[in-house]
Amino acid sequence: MIVTGKKSWLGHVFAIRGTSFSHTWKRIAFMTTIAIGVVIIHEYCLINKLIWPFETATFGPLGLALGIFLGFRNNESYNRYWNGRKIWGRLVNVSRTFSRQVMTYINASDEETKPHTKDLTMRMIAYVTALRHALRDTEPFTDLKKFMDEAEVEALRGQKNIPMSIAQGMAKKLKALWQKGLINDMHLKSLDESLTEMLGIQGGCERIRATPIPYVYTVLIHRLTAFFCLLSPFVMVEKCDYLTPILTFLISYAFFGLDDLGEELQDPFGVTLNDLPLSAINRTIEVNLKQLIEEDQIPELLKPIDHYLE
Repeated sequence: MIVTGKKSWLGHVFAIRGTSFSHTWKRIAFMTTIAIGVVIIHEYCLINKLIWPFETATFGPLGLALGIFLGFRNNESYNRYWNGRKIWGRLVNVSRTFSRQVMTYINASDEETKPHTKDLTMRMIAYVTALRHALRDTEPFTDLKKFMDEAEVEALRGQKNIPMSIAQGMAKKLKALWQKGLINDMHLKSLDESLTEMLGIQGGCERIRATPIPYVYTVLIHRLTAFFCLLSPFVMVEKCDYLTPILTFLISYAFFGLDDLGEELQDPFGVTLNDLPLSAINRTIEVNLKQLIEEDQIPELLKPIDHYLE
């Protein structure tokens, strides 16, 4: 995620990194080049038939329809982005709640409680770490070895859903403590509700990631945007003359930018510049939970590098 701080207005106006222009400049340049060619042919070759025959009578409504389509798609994309952020905010809360419950509910002396508390808390951090890797299609095992026994981590290699397997291991651990009489029935129910909430959060993330905006809608938007930008110089050249390439550039920048914006935001769990900072949220959870169990080695919170927070 791009973190800019208090950047000046002009700094935002001329920014390139992290903006849609860094992805769309080739398309914009192509449309502007066509506009230059249209002007040259129209002015010097005297071919007036290049003018779009229906002029603004159909071009204006086409632009309005395209704007509505783009607005709807971008709203849906931002809703997916914001829902992803809210879901990971819930994960921060439930991880803290679970660790607090573990520290409070185990009925044993401090010396007996501490190993169980540490084990379950580390498994919670491992669960969050595994979920981050699952959403980003990256290899989790190196990171998981920091929080779980190496043999257990190796046993996870054959699992299709590693976060769920870690959650199942946490449930088995709680059941063993209950069977030993270290957790009563009421507290076991509360802890199980926290685990259920964790899996509900995971399901919400998987739903967003596995259900993109329908392909047919995306293709329609791309085609309409391309046709609109391609036709714009033919419609404008009669009245705008030499201003046609500049106006085509601005129209292409606006519509291609809006098109790219919806594409960028619909999958919020990746590692592009505008995706959610899952690694930073993951590290926040790790730091909070390790402080809660009074671990000695607590890592630093992640900070932006060159205005990018992973």
